[in-house]
Amino acid sequence: MLARLQPLRDLLTVHGVHCDLVRAGDPGKLIYEDEYQVGVIPRIRKPVSPLPPGVTLGPTTSGSKRHLARRAPGTS
Repeated sequence: MLARLQPLRDLLTVHGVHCDLVRAGDPGKLIYEDEYQVGVIPRIRKPVSPLPPGVTLGPTTSGSKRHLARRAPGTS
């Protein structure tokens, strides 16, 4: 598996995207699995990193991001 991921890691490195290789005997609770990927929730979670200064999270209710999909006047 690591050999198959190397081209992706190389691509991320070329574009300055940091990528960690993490190995675990017990990665956590499996919540999703298909032919190509798995999703897990770690049993022990790290503390949440603080947001950068000046960044505020907005609402996440249904429809709260619709305004982001609207086009600005004069654009096509």
